[in-house]
Amino acid sequence: MQAEEIQTGTGGNEDDAAPFVGQRKRKLELRFMPPKAVSLENLEDWRPFLEDPTLPSFSHEAAVAFEPEVAEAAEWIRHVLLVTRDLLLVGAVPCFDQIRLLNCTSRGDDRGTYDTLVEVPVFDRFSFNVFEAALAEAIRCVGFMRAYAPESQNREKLYDAIERDMMARITGDYLSNSSNLYALFAAYRRQIPFCHVGMGVYQIGWGAAARIINRSTTEQDSALSARLTKYKHVTAGRLRDAGLPAPAHRLVDNRQDALEAGEELGWPVVVKPSDLERGEGVHVDVERNDIGSAFDNAAALTPSNRALVERQVDGICHRLFVSGGALLYAVKRQPIGVYGDGTNSVAELVAIDCEKEDLKPRWRRSRIRPLDDLARQSLANAGLTEDTVPEKDQFVALRRIESTALGGTSEDVSEHVHPENLRVALAATKLCGLDIAGVDIITSDISQPWTETGAVINEVNFSPSLGSGEVSRSHLDEYIGRLVQDRGRIPVKVFVGNNEALEAARAYISASHDNGLTAVLTTATLTETAGGISRPLFAQGLQSRVKALVRSLDVEALAIVVQDDALFQEPLPLDSVDGVEIVNAAVSIAPGSDAQQLFDLLSAWSEQSRVAPAASQDQSE
Repeated sequence: MQAEEIQTGTGGNEDDAAPFVGQRKRKLELRFMPPKAVSLENLEDWRPFLEDPTLPSFSHEAAVAFEPEVAEAAEWIRHVLLVTRDLLLVGAVPCFDQIRLLNCTSRGDDRGTYDTLVEVPVFDRFSFNVFEAALAEAIRCVGFMRAYAPESQNREKLYDAIERDMMARITGDYLSNSSNLYALFAAYRRQIPFCHVGMGVYQIGWGAAARIINRSTTEQDSALSARLTKYKHVTAGRLRDAGLPAPAHRLVDNRQDALEAGEELGWPVVVKPSDLERGEGVHVDVERNDIGSAFDNAAALTPSNRALVERQVDGICHRLFVSGGALLYAVKRQPIGVYGDGTNSVAELVAIDCEKEDLKPRWRRSRIRPLDDLARQSLANAGLTEDTVPEKDQFVALRRIESTALGGTSEDVSEHVHPENLRVALAATKLCGLDIAGVDIITSDISQPWTETGAVINEVNFSPSLGSGEVSRSHLDEYIGRLVQDRGRIPVKVFVGNNEALEAARAYISASHDNGLTAVLTTATLTETAGGISRPLFAQGLQSRVKALVRSLDVEALAIVVQDDALFQEPLPLDSVDGVEIVNAAVSIAPGSDAQQLFDLLSAWSEQSRVAPAASQDQSE
């Protein structure tokens, strides 16, 4: 038995000198009708106003050069594909690799039609309608961008159209969100494969090396934990019962009860909805005369029509992001505001920041806006006015508190968290049964223990926001690194041939089993574990069986036996493998034959990312 082996270098640790694999691809045949006269000047000028600099492309592929007679049309099509990718990312569809134009041919008709071959990243369990919607909107956007320069009012019109005509079509059924997108991008940079399970839930990694995530949560965060932490009074009660610092509050049903709670707890108080997150409906500094209206506003936001009246604690909210039983990072959550430069007044600083934010797409802007009554009240509370010139680096708050609803800024204080504050945050996370949690501590100084400052654990948040700020994004790589090891991959080896290839695969999984791994082999018709024990699968064909095994969370090593040219018709649902071994010539490898093409395909695939030849336009799997 002769064997020719091709090693890949795609497994192992992050330091291996492996080529960047990227996402799995498929090819689509699409037809375009570019405008008769293509002007590219405006299109280039518009690029900074759509692309997301926080999600840079890691594609290493150069653009294809086209013949002069189609070059202008091809360039217009490329811009359409660039905007298509921009829009998919806006909709939190993980399209990290470029959508590439591979071929462009004029049909020579009066309509100026071009046939193209386009390479698109595969989005598991997303209907092709999602890509189709983004493409159609991109064509409209490019038409608008050709006609108008990227001036302020034109940008707002374009953003209006994108939000009105497209976002609901992308995000509605798939529960896409930015936390998912940033977590998946961190996995992508580490060359960790991922697939969409459905409803915004993703598997990152293969087999036993995989984890299941949705936003910042994992499969280890139970539904029971999510339910309990939703209700702030329940969480606070559990914390108090466990001897952890928790706020004193009362759950009230009406104005009179709210007034009595305020009298008991002492003024001022905090009033908040009983079961909402993101700081919605929170009122601080509430005095006796304001308690009725604060209760009404807070209770109206929740189906229970109840509110919490809480003893107000001096200090600022500090979010400790806990992951896998350890601190990932900590931030001081400042209200939205401006930093002084020693020259400009508060009003001028706000105007400068507003102008900078208006250069960004609407969905990436901070919530800072021209001065309003809430901002002026915050300034007055601090003894300032809009004409005050703050000192250099002096922070000026424009709201009383930070919240997702009101906006804010975050200061990294990870290195300053006192060990005792960290201890109670970790204990609270464990008590609530969470793997990932955002523990909010109200304190005047996070570097001092809660026992000295009177700090409390204000909330324990299920599925805290991830990647929404600069500090959070800077810790994404570590977050994913804690979840999965060795790029989330299990050993996968391909054996080509007939019975001898099957026996070689059996020997491989037997050796893997002896090394303590749960190893499985599969052909197109049978799947078995070490010792020849059958593993029945509700799956037909090699591709479906491989897909089932890499998504099974108990498989630790996989051998794939190729015994015909099925892969030449439909590729495996993998981006790379650890090796391809041609065991014998049972699958004929005559020069120029389909089997030779299959061998060439496997050889190229094992060395770098393999491109999927798709005849269908259905992106779902």
